[in-house]
Amino acid sequence: MKSIFQPRREAALRRTGEAHGTPRPYPRKTVTPAFFVSLILSIALRTTSAHAAFEPKDATWQGSSELVAMAREKLGKGRVRIVAAIPWEEMQPTDALLVLHPERELDYREVAAFLAAGGRVGLLDDYGKGDALLRRFRIHRVRAPLDPRDPLRENPNLPIAVPSVGPDARPHPVVGGVERVVTNHPTGLETDRGLRLTTVLEMPSLSEPPTPLALIGVIGDAKRCGLVSDGMDEPTTSGAPIAGRCGRLLAMGDPSAVMNLMLRYPGNRAFAARLVEYLVGDDTWGHRSGNLYLVANDFTERGTYGKHGGLTGAIDERLEALARLVAETRRDGLPAALAILMAALSAGGATLWAISRATRKYRKAAPRYARPTPLVAQGGLAGRAAVLAADTTHRALVVLELKAALEEAVRERMGIPDASLPRLAEEIDRQEALSRRNSDALRELVTEMARAEAAVSQTERIAIPDASIQRMHEVMSGIIAELDERRRKHS
Repeated sequence: MKSIFQPRREAALRRTGEAHGTPRPYPRKTVTPAFFVSLILSIALRTTSAHAAFEPKDATWQGSSELVAMAREKLGKGRVRIVAAIPWEEMQPTDALLVLHPERELDYREVAAFLAAGGRVGLLDDYGKGDALLRRFRIHRVRAPLDPRDPLRENPNLPIAVPSVGPDARPHPVVGGVERVVTNHPTGLETDRGLRLTTVLEMPSLSEPPTPLALIGVIGDAKRCGLVSDGMDEPTTSGAPIAGRCGRLLAMGDPSAVMNLMLRYPGNRAFAARLVEYLVGDDTWGHRSGNLYLVANDFTERGTYGKHGGLTGAIDERLEALARLVAETRRDGLPAALAILMAALSAGGATLWAISRATRKYRKAAPRYARPTPLVAQGGLAGRAAVLAADTTHRALVVLELKAALEEAVRERMGIPDASLPRLAEEIDRQEALSRRNSDALRELVTEMARAEAAVSQTERIAIPDASIQRMHEVMSGIIAELDERRRKHS
């Protein structure tokens, strides 16, 4: 087994699960389809192997199974919950959350709501994506000391962290009984100017001030929580009742300090034990003794803190999950496995399309000169009738055709050439060539046809049902029949 104490690049490669070794030549092999299948599977499964470090169920040297066993021994198996999704809707203010090397950003709103209610969060991260959450709490990553005062094995990448002493010359309870903590390529932490957080572990240097490794911040009104008295920075000792709750955020720049191999050092083991006790320990506002939720590497978040079930909660959860997915995709791109799956589906779809096109049977088409000419493309009476009878022809054009036929028929029977239909109607009334009923019907018909003609000329939409056209045709037939009858009587 290779030691974890190696140069920074090798440590980074170790944390991504990449194997080490001296390259050696491989014999020339024939490329087969099985080779491509194995290559795709190896790339798709690479993300799974990359998450080996810090996994709670991993019993190898780079896992954190010993930390889980220690927590279960101290708290009981039922109070230590290893989850793949943080169940915000289930968590109580008495619970605690321990996050190791997150590979996705935590939802600041949920973490802040949980802390404001009195919960505690431990975030141990060096090169993961926990920095986004820390920045919201005005905590920033900085480099570790270049010349640590007491590095392990004289390796500057393995500085020794020691408890920080407060104003009362005593260390914080989370590092009580801890003398030194061995780190592995850590990052330091600093806060914005004017922000006072408690430093619990620091890395001394030979040429610069100590760099904080672990900080604890109180989330809430410290005075209302009984943590300070008026004008004092000491905890309240009076018997006054506590008016509010405060949460605690513990940030540490090296999750490797609690992995299995590092827990062989007494200081690291003592710190891990005190960390577990602190996260679920009692607070000034009351007894806690809640559950410890532990997540590592890649995980998801479920629900909304303080909201339980219901349609609104389910919708909010889905929308928040979608927003996180979109944000992560925009920042990091598609996951490797999803990208390969989409590429495979696209290639398969293109292949099926090409095969379907290549094997499709085509009907034999007659030459264009041998095809029959449709009626609507023909001239003369047949073509005109086909155009007027088509479903796509507006009924107003049919009305205009009836108007032209009525004018021509009435002109011939009245012997008045080039007269308009209204003029013909007046002449018919003067000569009393039609009965009163047909004369009134003709005037109504002239009005309707004029309205249709005006709509066509002004490109207005007008609805003319087929029943109206049929009625117009019947009225026209009656008028023409009566005019013919009158002409026969006078001949």
